[in-house]
Amino acid sequence: MKLPRFRLRTAMIGMVALAVLIELVGLGRSSRRFATKAHEAAEAERVNRGTIENARLGAAYNIEQADRLASTDPAKATELRSRAEMILGNVPFFEAQARNAAAAKVAFDRAMTHPWEGPPADIDTRRLATTPPVGS
Repeated sequence: MKLPRFRLRTAMIGMVALAVLIELVGLGRSSRRFATKAHEAAEAERVNRGTIENARLGAAYNIEQADRLASTDPAKATELRSRAEMILGNVPFFEAQARNAAAAKVAFDRAMTHPWEGPPADIDTRRLATTPPVGS
């Protein structure tokens, strides 16, 4: 039995098929990585939105308590009001973080479905923090 001739054309077709397979595997990995980052961004947005809601509720509670204590314990009422102001002072930080996380989620969702376009250039995942800066 005579074996078929091995030609350069056959080798080139094999190399192209191997290159396509390697590229598809790489795109799958990229897509999964972007899906993970999109999930992290969605979670960061959820946490930041929850923190905003809790901060507003906490500040409202402190102001309500301060109003009740204003006549009996003015020092405690002043402390509660200043605590409420500090809590409300952090709300803009969390609002900005929630907006950043929402934008990152949209960008990573797009990158997940279009991995050949590469990673989103304008998204910094380090900015998806859910804690305010120290000293705020």
